[in-house]
Amino acid sequence: MAHMIDNTTGTNAIAYVGDKPWHGLGQQLEENAPLEQWIIQAGLNWSIKSAPVGFDAPNGERVIIPNRRALFRSDTGMYLSTMSQKHYHVVQPSEILEFYRELVADNGLFNLETAGSLDAGKKIWAMAKYKKDIDMAGDIVKPYVLLATSCDGSMATTAMFTTVRVVCNNTLQFSVDRDGTAALKIGHRRAFDGAAIKKELGLVKDLDLAFAEEMARLVNQEVGTEQAREIFAETYIRRDAKNNIVNERFVGLTTEKLMDILKNGPGAQLETAANTAWGVVNAVTHFEDFKRRVNNKGDAENNRFKSSQFGDGANRKAKVLELLAA
Repeated sequence: MAHMIDNTTGTNAIAYVGDKPWHGLGQQLEENAPLEQWIIQAGLNWSIKSAPVGFDAPNGERVIIPNRRALFRSDTGMYLSTMSQKHYHVVQPSEILEFYRELVADNGLFNLETAGSLDAGKKIWAMAKYKKDIDMAGDIVKPYVLLATSCDGSMATTAMFTTVRVVCNNTLQFSVDRDGTAALKIGHRRAFDGAAIKKELGLVKDLDLAFAEEMARLVNQEVGTEQAREIFAETYIRRDAKNNIVNERFVGLTTEKLMDILKNGPGAQLETAANTAWGVVNAVTHFEDFKRRVNNKGDAENNRFKSSQFGDGANRKAKVLELLAA
């Protein structure tokens, strides 16, 4: 299929409010739709079941492999993965949306905006928008909380703050609490605890001031042309065990593309972005969200989405923030 959005039941497993997603798939919901409707329309009304893993020996006996279990979907019976019996804690699809129940309740601080699954249900996510936008000299960003998980070992359960910059729809990673945590990664050796995650992320706070302070810090941090070039290069460099650069040509080409985005990309001429750390961050995010080449052309948009939100692209967004902070 052309998209990696789960379609194993014949319906695309994604629900959204507002504008139709980039791929034009999914079920549109009214804002403030009940959580139970979200679970159904996002195709998350199934559970992850498990069964022993075994094989038929030559003597006809059924041999069960110790400490292994196969995970499969309760609705279709589709195999998902094989995991440890003792140490792997499954996060159920409905738990991802239930995480948001009190956040989107009457007078809550958030509205659910999108939810669904990828890779036949192996990856599940939901995203809710904070009700207050941030306006910094006409450069507007919309804060979100993203929660995602997998059941195939490909990613930890991840809860993080992110923002979408309206001028170019960049999906930015953000550190909103310099004394706290901007993103949490909970390995599957631990049981899922939504209340603990919300507490650690500080979701009981009024977040608009914290987001605005972090954005202002980046806007007010001057970054010259050569410093920007060095930061771009360091963001994309890969080194071997002996600390030798192994992708020098790629780094050179990518750095030039990023310098062009920094100068000519969407929003580049705004006073908040010109010669600032905010401009550098947005150049990297625009490249990762829209420009970076991916291997599978048939699934290019979906692969880029997975990378920019959960994979290498997300890691590079975090790395450029670390470099600027240093």
